[in-house]
Amino acid sequence: DAQHVGKLQTKPDTVVGALRFPGRGNLLFVFGKTVTEPWNDQGAALFPYVRLNSFNVDYGCLSANTIAENENIIVWLAANEQSGPAIMYSSGTDIKKISTDGIDFKLSQLSRPEDSFGFLFRQDGHLIYLITFKADNLSYIYDFNTQKFFTVTDENLNHHIAKRVIFFNNKYYFVSFNDGNLYEFGTQFTKYIYSLAPEDIKEIPRIIIMGPLRLPNSRWFIARSLSFLIENGRPNQITTTIYEGFPFEGNPLTTEDSFILTTENFIELTEEENFNVTVIERSNMAVDLSVSRDGAETFSSPWRQDMNPTGIRKSKFQYQRLGQVNDLTFQLRFWGFDRFVVGNGIVEVYQ
Repeated sequence: DAQHVGKLQTKPDTVVGALRFPGRGNLLFVFGKTVTEPWNDQGAALFPYVRLNSFNVDYGCLSANTIAENENIIVWLAANEQSGPAIMYSSGTDIKKISTDGIDFKLSQLSRPEDSFGFLFRQDGHLIYLITFKADNLSYIYDFNTQKFFTVTDENLNHHIAKRVIFFNNKYYFVSFNDGNLYEFGTQFTKYIYSLAPEDIKEIPRIIIMGPLRLPNSRWFIARSLSFLIENGRPNQITTTIYEGFPFEGNPLTTEDSFILTTENFIELTEEENFNVTVIERSNMAVDLSVSRDGAETFSSPWRQDMNPTGIRKSKFQYQRLGQVNDLTFQLRFWGFDRFVVGNGIVEVYQ
């Protein structure tokens, strides 16, 4: 009867999920579609839980698969009868919205926000919430330490493939949306490895789109350069091409200044000798800069700079002569299979 069955009491609603609150003893969060209520296990004989009357959350849960708990918080994709999707979390005594107005705008544009999955995990001291909207091909992570959102993708810039995560035997694993396989992950991995076959080793897209640069008076200015420190000297394969020549017999080979070319043993190279010339084409790690002059609606063709060879350490990247603008946005894309460590940048401008 009504005395022995738990029902949502704040509003007429339907339960979509319930989760024990971590670090709060006997506290249980019961999620409806438009409201969330805290219940406490008081050990009653027939039905042990009793609703707490001190507070409730006036947001329900849009997708039970987004409810995640870790340490002393619970995170979920929330909504109610008057508000659209938002990402919220609670520490058991209060509720806070972590999605910004920009993220909320993106969530309001989704066609099926209820088709979503989320989980919490701690990586290298950072508590991270990953939420994926599978039908809308979009994934975000929120870093509770830095209080920032990031977009995460697979190698094709589609939604991230992680569906659920677990920590076991000192390693992190997740189940994939795509194939149901179990994958290990962590910051020690700098590329996607689906198998040991070369064609199954994929590059992780790493893209930074910076905020727009504008003068307070919206006047035009000339961007002379963008410079930043970047770690160099990591394992960096250099692609080379070797040309073999078989010239006609004749005169010795010389430089432009008429110096005769010789071997290490001072044997002159003539046109009848076979010789090899090694031409360095490019490294397999590079940084592309694209510039937008229309508020990040479109970007220019990329301007590439190769990373230093292995062993040539820290250096400064500098892109010069960026043009005359009154609205400037930079996009940096980092190509390669190893890690990238980048410092803050400086833009030099004048009028």
